[in-house]
Amino acid sequence: MNEQPGLTMMHTLMVREHNDVATRLAKLNPLWDKERVFQETRRIVAAMIQHITYNEFLPRGLGTRQLEQYEVDLQTSGYYNGYRPYCSDIIFNEFSTAAFRFGHSLIRSNFTLMSEEDMETGSGMDLPLRDVFANPEFIRSGVDIDNLVRGIVMTPMEEMDNKITEDVANHLFEFKNKKFSGLDLAALNIQRGRDHGIPGYNKYRQMCGLLEASDFTHLTEIPFEFRLKLAKVYRNPNDIDLFTGLLIEEKLPGAIVGPTLACLLGKQFRNLRQCDRLVNIFRIFYFHIVTRLTLVSRFWYENGDLLTRFSPGQLQEIR
Repeated sequence: MNEQPGLTMMHTLMVREHNDVATRLAKLNPLWDKERVFQETRRIVAAMIQHITYNEFLPRGLGTRQLEQYEVDLQTSGYYNGYRPYCSDIIFNEFSTAAFRFGHSLIRSNFTLMSEEDMETGSGMDLPLRDVFANPEFIRSGVDIDNLVRGIVMTPMEEMDNKITEDVANHLFEFKNKKFSGLDLAALNIQRGRDHGIPGYNKYRQMCGLLEASDFTHLTEIPFEFRLKLAKVYRNPNDIDLFTGLLIEEKLPGAIVGPTLACLLGKQFRNLRQCDRLVNIFRIFYFHIVTRLTLVSRFWYENGDLLTRFSPGQLQEIR
């Protein structure tokens, strides 16, 4: 969270929401102890984050057609019945190591701080990202969190493309007053993929239903000028690093990502929704004999399980 103020701001925002919800729940339910208030609040805030992710973030990233293809389009009413008890919600190494790092292309070179008056005029103060890595003093002032929220809300994101802003390409975590001490985020991503033994981009094309390219001319989902550049860097299409290939694909209609990246994102978020995490609860009843009862508890916020579901009114309020 301390890496940079944008992350700190998001955490702070959700903590504030948690505290507000907890205060309201405690007033409505005076017989609840603090642990019950905390757990119920956490459940509600987690549901809100899930809904924002699937209702706001994924449609913008994947596009409407891919939402339906990978079954991550949300219900507008009622409960979700797509739960699969025998699949896994584990995070794919390919997702964490390469695919979900596509957001590094969306990073801006600075944060904009806006007062309420600045929102009306479109002005504000720009804060270079390179100056605030691992620097909590900006946040500790206590006056800039709200200005940062306004600035992020009012500022458009960078375009999803093959470029990464200078502040994370050459100045990531650099030491003050020490030239050339900054790291390169794209290089780190590529090296991390190699360290983890992730297969190349070409292998995931095949896994996602595209043709496995035998030469660079067959990479038809990648613009021609980038194919020429790839041929100068890599000897064979099988050598193309996954992170590299994902960032230069042609965008799907209505999406900001290409087909292979959409596939990896869609499969991961589908599993997170369908497979969920399980909690096995063992209850021992001592009567004439000992009976063990195993209950399955599901935590996806749309689920209709009698033990864990929200009421229809609660679910609609979250939506």
